[in-house]
Amino acid sequence: MKNWLTKIIIYFVAAVLALVFISRLISTLMMPEVVVQSVQSDGTLTQPMMAVGFVMAGGEPEKITFPQTMEVDEVSVRVGDEVKKGDVLFTMNQSEFEKAQLFLEGSILNAELSVKQMERQLKDMAKMRSDDKELLLAQAENALAQAKLTLEGLRAEKADLKETGRTVVSPAQGTVSVVNVRNGDTLLAGMPVMEIIPQSGGMNIQFSVPKDFEAMLTEKAQVNFSTSDKALVNKTLIVTEVKAENNMLTVTAEPQISGEDLLKLRMGELVNIRKEWTVGSGQLVYMQGIVEEMDVKYVFVLNTRKGFFGSELYVSKQIITVTEDNGMQALMANAGMATGQRYVVSSSKGLEDGQRVKLK
Repeated sequence: MKNWLTKIIIYFVAAVLALVFISRLISTLMMPEVVVQSVQSDGTLTQPMMAVGFVMAGGEPEKITFPQTMEVDEVSVRVGDEVKKGDVLFTMNQSEFEKAQLFLEGSILNAELSVKQMERQLKDMAKMRSDDKELLLAQAENALAQAKLTLEGLRAEKADLKETGRTVVSPAQGTVSVVNVRNGDTLLAGMPVMEIIPQSGGMNIQFSVPKDFEAMLTEKAQVNFSTSDKALVNKTLIVTEVKAENNMLTVTAEPQISGEDLLKLRMGELVNIRKEWTVGSGQLVYMQGIVEEMDVKYVFVLNTRKGFFGSELYVSKQIITVTEDNGMQALMANAGMATGQRYVVSSSKGLEDGQRVKLK
């Protein structure tokens, strides 16, 4: 009888333990799976500003010409070179340059003689008697005026040639963007053969953003930009003008690039604008971990406690006060959370205060 009773007790205890184990197993399988992050105690909250801008002309490029048709002796620059004011661009052929000077001097001398001769003829016509006198005088005066214009043009060409000299130099500091001449080529008078994008005023980028960003987009503020084709990435702009209109700001900025990079910008091209500024620093949590009920915000923090089968994880509510957020992270004020404390950012099921959980 005693042995039979002992067996019953043993079977009963075993059954209870089995039920407890199965219940625990089912409970474990059914409990929420959570993903956690650690609190950043001395984190910095930044607010990004993003916009799309476009490249526009900030000023006309310097077009380089030569006043006379002449052969080029040597070209000193190529596309993409950075030049300073006064740097040599190309040099004309010495022999042809001297011939051009002599030709202009001879042409001016002939034109001066023609003008003097016409002036004498006009005086003689004024003394003659003829029915066609007025008509002849008008024609002579017109011819004299044309001759004087020709003389002035030749003198201007001579002055231009003298001022330009045989060596053509850059009129401004900038980047060579066009070179349409090679050694030995013959330039036509007045034909543009080079272009130089000035260092300032060559190209600007314009974009619009909400007026909320006004405080950070003052003149001389720095902004980053990248071209859509990734030819230029994370380059710097300096804000040169900010105009407020209704609830928007129209911002004009100058790209801080030069040389070959400057040539990668194309008029009308779209560029991506980005700037980040510091909102504040302190304890940071991810927005997706914040729960809000009745204007009260809290997070579920992860804790450890002793259970029947050893240590177990559970969550508890921690009320927080959010001072600023950037849509991804939130800055907390006096949350009382320890450095590195873990909190839930996602869960497979809804959570309650004190509920057991398992890590995903």
